[in-house]
This record gives sequence, structure tokens and C-alpha cells, in this order.
Amino acid sequence: MTQPLLRDVDDGVAILTFNRPDSANAWSVDLHVAYLEALRELAVDKRVRAVVVTGAGRHFCVGADLSQLDAVQNGEELPPELTSDSLLEPIDFPKPLIAAVNGSAAGIGLVHTLLCDVRFASENALFTTSFAERGLVAEHGVSWLLPQVVGRGHALDLLLSARRVGAAEAERIGLVHRVVPAYELMQTAVAYARQLAANCSPAAMQMIKKQVTRHSTLQLTEAENETLPLVDRSLTGADFKEGVLSFVERRVPHFPPLGRGTSFDELPSVADPGAVAEKFFAATVRNDWDAALALLSPRARVANHPGPPPSGVEGLTERWQRLRDSVGPWEYVNVRRLVADNGFCEQHLVRFTDLGVEAEACVVASLDDKGLIVSLDEYVDGAALRDAIRRRREEQPEPVR
Repeated sequence: MTQPLLRDVDDGVAILTFNRPDSANAWSVDLHVAYLEALRELAVDKRVRAVVVTGAGRHFCVGADLSQLDAVQNGEELPPELTSDSLLEPIDFPKPLIAAVNGSAAGIGLVHTLLCDVRFASENALFTTSFAERGLVAEHGVSWLLPQVVGRGHALDLLLSARRVGAAEAERIGLVHRVVPAYELMQTAVAYARQLAANCSPAAMQMIKKQVTRHSTLQLTEAENETLPLVDRSLTGADFKEGVLSFVERRVPHFPPLGRGTSFDELPSVADPGAVAEKFFAATVRNDWDAALALLSPRARVANHPGPPPSGVEGLTERWQRLRDSVGPWEYVNVRRLVADNGFCEQHLVRFTDLGVEAEACVVASLDDKGLIVSLDEYVDGAALRDAIRRRREEQPEPVR
């Protein structure tokens, strides 16, 4: 039986070749399983520092195997091996992944080029998203991947039209990094991979890949806050020392393999301001002040407007609990939450159920790099509330003692 995937390792670089040329390297379960197994093994192979991916024959990968598409159309479920998570697994590969696109890359074949870090193409390469022409939505993460590579406008053009894009246009719009004659493709891609393997820190390259993938969904300040501790770690690591020393001594660096050089902790988690807001208000509604105050920084500043501006934790609990105690049960309704890169603004109505009145309120908060609230300002339209309290007092005067 022909192997669906070929593997070769030489001089720090692995070459993986989709090996179903009779079907134009259409994506099958066997090819999918073999590709992921190879990537998992190469991820921990100390000999390998970069990987080049290409296709056997005239094509890179023309998309999903037709027999698989026919089965799905006839009501069968996708094989359990073809889960969404596994299809996107290559994006987390810890080493540089380089596509050498030798021919057509369509549908999921195009997706696999996008999951690579760098793309070289021969003059014979042809690209298409395919999905819209098959009556499909943008599958397999391509609605996220493609705009990251070519921008929203080009991505929408390619996804909506499903038109064929030649190598020259692909290079012009940034879909590939370089176009070369077919006979130079593998030589060019492998030479690039060997340059990375010989000159660049495996630990730094792994973390850079993580940063670029994760930071594409963060605000600039969030990305910088995540990066600062990584910079501190790299400056004290073995790879930085070797990088500087090799530069001073004018020689090729000798970086240790991945896992033996500089060690980075996982990227620190950055709290989602919207999630912080939801937890904070949910805690106050159920009168769980321990949970609410746990979300405040020790240096938190809290102010209420209008009214006296209490500060600190005591001011927060005193103000909010006094309001609750004075008017009875209440709840938030019509919540509208706006989230910024380091804070949130929540506009809502406070409905006081015993009084039968609603008051407009707005809370503006800012967070530190640990996701804790450092300032909290509450703005309340108190006119309706004061009128309701006055009416209740008039209707229920205090008993004469």
C-alpha cells in the first residue's frame, strides 16, 4: 500500500510530502492522520528545527477527497479523525512550518498552506477557496486565517468569488511570500528552512509563533503586557547569551535544541474585561462581596457620582449596600456592555422592584495587567430614585413613638 505521506530529514530540516498524486493529493482520512502523527513526532525530534511541506506530482492538495464529500452528502457523519480541532492543529506546531506549493491548493489544501508560517510557490501554483462554489460556508478556520494573511478585502474577494488565483497575483496580495520557477521551488524552500535551523533560536522561534497567533486577537497594550515577562525571561536565558556571544565572535550560533535552551512559561493569561465585568456585577447582585472585592486591585479607587466620592474597598461596599438597604430588592435590566483594551463600560437600568421604579446607571472601570479593577466610577441618575423614595416615605410615614 502506498504511504499517504513521505518524510525525509536532513541537516536540521524535515520534508513532508503529501503522497496521493493519483488523486491530486486530495485530503483523506489516511493523509490527515499521517500528517498529524508526523508533526507530533517532529515537534519533539531534536534533529529537526524546521519543516517543509509540499505535494507529490503536479498538485499541492486540491481539497477534500470526493468520496468523503459524497458520503457526507448521503447523510453519513464525518469520520471522528476529522475534527475541527485536529484540522487546525498544525498552527500550534512549535517549529517553523514552510509550505512549498507546487501546484493547485484548493479548499482544505489552501487552508493547510495558511496554517504554515511561510509560503513559497512555483510559477505553476494555483489557489482557490472553493467553498462558495460548492455551497459551503468558509470552513476549517479559513475565515480567520485568510484575513490574517491577505487582509479583509482580499479575503472576502477570494472567499465570495471562489475564483482561481495564479502565482503572480498570490504574491502580489501577500498570499505567498515568493514565487520561483518550478525547478527551484524545493531548493528555495529548503534553503530558507536550513537558514532558520542554522541561525535562529528554536526557543525564540517557538515563542514568536505563539505571540503572533495569540496577539492577533488582542489589543496592542494587552500584547505588550504579555510580552514584557517573556522579554525578561529571554534576557536571562541561555539562547540570548549564545546569540550575543556568537555575534561578538563573528561565528554561527550554536543554539540548543527546543526544550534544552531558554525555557519560557506559558503565555500569561490576560483577563477579558467583559468577563471581569460580568463576574463583578453578578457577585454584587447576589450580595457576594468577597467575590466582588477579589476582583479589585489593592490600590483600587472607587467613586460614585452624584454623591460623596468614597474611595477604596470600604467605600464601595458601604455605598452599594446602603443603596440596596434603603430601597429594597433590585436588579439590572437592559445591560449594554462596551469592552476596551484595558477596561469596560456598562450601561444599564437598575430596577427597584418594591418601588416600581428604574434608574439609569453607568459604570466605567479600568483594569491592570493582571485583570484586576484599579478604578471604578459609577454614574447614576438619582432623580427618579429620590422621588420614589420620597413618595414611599409620604405614603408610609414612620410611626409616632
